[in-house]
Amino acid sequence: MKYILIVNSRKTLLKSKAWFIVEFCSG
Repeated sequence: MKYILIVNSRKTLLKSKAWFIVEFCSG
């Protein structure tokens, strides 16, 4: 259960990082 939560939060972080880069580049 803990492992799944860690994986999910890691995926969410990657998604939000990608969104931040997209927003920043399209500015």
